[in-house]
Amino acid sequence: MRKLRNAVMCMLVLMMTACIQTTNTTDDQITQYENYYNLVLNNTAYISASKYYDLSVEMADIGGGAFRYYVFVDNPRIAMMKCKVMVVENDLPVSDDKVMPSVGITETPYALIPNQVNNEGGYAKGLIASGETDSDTVNLKILVEWTSRSTGSVYREYFSCTATTETTEFYSGSSQEQ
Repeated sequence: MRKLRNAVMCMLVLMMTACIQTTNTTDDQITQYENYYNLVLNNTAYISASKYYDLSVEMADIGGGAFRYYVFVDNPRIAMMKCKVMVVENDLPVSDDKVMPSVGITETPYALIPNQVNNEGGYAKGLIASGETDSDTVNLKILVEWTSRSTGSVYREYFSCTATTETTEFYSGSSQEQ
């Protein structure tokens, strides 16, 4: 099951990479990025699972003393529009030296809809935010935000976890086969 999941995630990474649009970063985008960054840093309440989607965190040794962590948001159980993900590692303050991984904040947000994928239409299978570090252990704070298609309400959920090359963390409101 884990091999299948990894194969699916690799295909997802390739599809998402192919769909990246090149845009110039504007002052508004930088401000929005910094606002989301500060939302994550200033948050003090975290959940252990979402009933709306699955979230998992994995980390891999990429050689040369570098490590890459991946934050996966997938398996939506409701129609999630305007999805945004912000990840902050080790409580680092906003800096020009290190840009933290995000999805849908400085670019067009994606939608996650159960059993629907249309990359051209902005409906993704899942979202991946990844970052690189020189440590084999990293503390991550994660914000997932979306707008409910049915109610129009905006939801924000915060997670806190430690990523290592030894473990995979799952945050799911449904039963998860590991």
